Amino acid sequence: MIDNNGKLITNYHVIEGAYSAKVTLGGKEYTVNKVLAYDQAIDIAVIQISASDLPVSTLCDSTHVQFGGYIFTGVMPSEVNTLFEIVKIITPLGLWCVANWCFTSLMDGKGTMKDIYIATAYSLRPYIITGIPLWLISRCLVEDEAFIYTTLSTIVIIWMLALIFFSMMITHDYSLSKAVVVTVLTLVGICLILFLALTFSNIVQRIYDFAMDLYREFIYRTY
Repeated sequence: MIDNNGKLITNYHVIEGAYSAKVTLGGKEYTVNKVLAYDQAIDIAVIQISASDLPVSTLCDSTHVQFGGYIFTGVMPSEVNTLFEIVKIITPLGLWCVANWCFTSLMDGKGTMKDIYIATAYSLRPYIITGIPLWLISRCLVEDEAFIYTTLSTIVIIWMLALIFFSMMITHDYSLSKAVVVTVLTLVGICLILFLALTFSNIVQRIYDFAMDLYREFIYRTY
């Protein structure tokens, strides 16, 4: 009970799909009149019953709540899409390998596509190794200590990018200056690939819409 007007907090799965429900308080049953609000993701609901002068639970002051865990990762565990997370890693990796191979094959690079992929994949080890420790740290820290998580994450990212750069330089036997130029060109190439992919996707979508319009027109005229 959260107030004297019969408002209760319960789990959403308790009332999900129910046509009617009853609540037992102090050995007495009360009929649920209305579901006032609910959030299926965190399994919580607020319901209304016909009752008054019942003991009210004391809730903590929200201004003193210390959040942890998903506040650092930016997403709640229940909302994580595994397939999307895999795509977020594979897509940049694939774009880098393809774009880097396109330019290095024209600039006397020694590495093949396989060499580029292996070198880049091994450069991602800091991200893989520190993933679980950072997740565990995020479960222990509060909002005021976010700088610790942010600093560690930034160090890991810089470490990983440095490994990618130097592995590319060694793979193609480039000097430092030439490696910098190729890195910039590779990033430009990634942008070009994305632009072409989006353009192609837009063209395909327009062709599909045009075909569907023709189909609908044919169906309407036939019937």
